[in-house]
Amino acid sequence: MSQWRQLQPKGAAKRPDGHLTGCGPGLTVSVVLDQRSNPHGEGNSERDFMISCGFDVKGDARYPIMQDKFIVVDGAHVETKSFNYTFAAAENNTENALVIWNNADMASRYALEFERLFAEADD
Repeated sequence: MSQWRQLQPKGAAKRPDGHLTGCGPGLTVSVVLDQRSNPHGEGNSERDFMISCGFDVKGDARYPIMQDKFIVVDGAHVETKSFNYTFAAAENNTENALVIWNNADMASRYALEFERLFAEADD
């Protein structure tokens, strides 16, 4: 079970298969994943799960492994880390994370990088 399955956005409802539907009002989530490690289409991948939650998910085949792991929240906060959203990262690995609160300048720089990655993603 990965971290994605442990997170339940406020306002989300569980489907009979355990996936969530909806992310609650006003919440927009966009994600770029490397295509090789994150296939989709059979309904049981992490990517399919994110899509079932209403996330805007794209795959990028340009990079064999997507090592960019960061989150921008409300244009003001950034989390950057070594942490992958997997069970191994949560339970077994040595990982790090840094959260920078209330730094709109830094958040805008990370947002620009995300927008670049999202625009070049082809799936």
